[in-house]
Amino acid sequence: MKSARPVLDNFLRAVHREHPERIPVASCISSQYICDLYGVGVKDYLFDSHKKLEVQCAFQDQWPELMIVPGIYPDFGCGVVEPSAFGCQLEQRENNPLSPKPLCPKLLQAQSLQTQGGAKSIEELARLKAPDPKKDGLLPRVLEEYRHFWSYLDKRYIDHYGYLDGFAFTMGPVETAAIVMGYENFLIGLHDYPDLIRRILNMTTDFTIRWLKAQEGVNGTLKRVYFFDHTPARVGPAHFEEFVFPYISTVLEEFSYAIRIYHICEKNILHVLPRMGELGIDVLYSAADFSVVKKKLGEKVCLMGNLSPIELLRKGTPDEIRMQCRLLIDAVSVPEGGYILAPSGAYIPGTPEENIRAMIDSTK
Repeated sequence: MKSARPVLDNFLRAVHREHPERIPVASCISSQYICDLYGVGVKDYLFDSHKKLEVQCAFQDQWPELMIVPGIYPDFGCGVVEPSAFGCQLEQRENNPLSPKPLCPKLLQAQSLQTQGGAKSIEELARLKAPDPKKDGLLPRVLEEYRHFWSYLDKRYIDHYGYLDGFAFTMGPVETAAIVMGYENFLIGLHDYPDLIRRILNMTTDFTIRWLKAQEGVNGTLKRVYFFDHTPARVGPAHFEEFVFPYISTVLEEFSYAIRIYHICEKNILHVLPRMGELGIDVLYSAADFSVVKKKLGEKVCLMGNLSPIELLRKGTPDEIRMQCRLLIDAVSVPEGGYILAPSGAYIPGTPEENIRAMIDSTK
């Protein structure tokens, strides 16, 4: 009998290595791209729940063969929601998405832990308490938007694609700490203030788990977690082992009953690649060289991504895209599954529709 939800079933079969009928195709969408595509202001999209739902559904209807990742969800931008809960101010310039300002905008000096020019010191940051998902920053707005979507989203998107049902997303605890305190301060702190950094990371790890459980309280027992944290690409192996791996793996292991999609749209992860397979992820969504990744990780995780959203999908021709997709599929796919074709990051405004069609059709 033909499946009533072929896109979702193929996606799940690929993740679980259960012989998908066709290599799944997924796409990550950004507010800039999707608003440009449908002529909607970014600010209207971000803060009008119904407009956001309408635009995301329009994209899914235009490309019914695609699985959207994270999915139809309360999109406020990448790396915005969690820092807002810690008190980071959010900025929006012209028709761009929101961006958070760190609580430590100035570079901390190694010889002083005191407050400088109104900026919080690293010692003050270490005393921060984990935010309340029901009260702080954009967190309650995200939860309310989930409820709005449950009330107004056509049930076919839930039945056919699995959207909302058992879904949650979060930025990882290490990148949350880095953005809240400022990336430079975080990286300096790994060397100069390791005990304080550990204290902050313990707090952000606890917060991340509680944030995912708050989403679970609205959407039901988690089936799919979309998780992103780029810090493995920004530290060396020793710092990764001490300050990144333990905290990310703690969060992911807490939700071992869900499919855990880890998005790190970076090429520079080969130096920590052997340990990425031990993090507790089911899908690695990345820009790294998958021919190398496949050799290093083997069958430990399902791979997703690797197509350049700029050089290939934005600037390339349909023939170039079909050729690159076939080369990638031949290099990493096996009949049992374990690969999902996708851009390594969100589409760029102006991406030709015929290029998206070429990517989709390359899996036939």
